Amino acid sequence: MMRNALSVDVEDWFQVGAFERVIDKGDWPRLESRVQRNTDAVLDLFQRAGVKATFFTLRWVAERAPDQMRRIVAEGTRSPAMAGTMTASSR
Repeated sequence: MMRNALSVDVEDWFQVGAFERVIDKGDWPRLESRVQRNTDAVLDLFQRAGVKATFFTLRWVAERAPDQMRRIVAEGTRSPAMAGTMTASSR
């Protein structure tokens, strides 16, 4: 049986490194968030495929979406301890 490892970085579109010099962190709360909708889509896909993964989640996201974090854990996926604003951490 082949085994693979899969990890997912949970961050919003405005939190990626490409925007760190373009979008100020102080503006994050005012920007349209897509992270919950997109994470739900990934979790649904993984559930249908019987796939488990480790989800590395930004603390900023986790603090604003505790229900999302509970879903990640409830579905048997792994969610490492959250790190600071731009650094994902391991569980």
